[in-house]
Amino acid sequence: MKEGIAKGRVVARLNIDEKGNVTEVTIFSADPPRYFDRAVILALKDWKFASDGEKYVAEVELNFKLDN
Repeated sequence: MKEGIAKGRVVARLNIDEKGNVTEVTIFSADPPRYFDRAVILALKDWKFASDGEKYVAEVELNFKLDN
């Protein structure tokens, strides 16, 4: 807020292990760059997915909007 940024968009790729745990988060794109990256990485590392015994890669888009 102090820098005048009220909204943003981050697309991240997640590596998910066979137990449904996120093992790696990579920022694929961000607008504006680098403002929300750290918060996204920290949050996504806590996500859990239904386990199916297979490793896979997922892509998620997160949108941010600050209301006054």
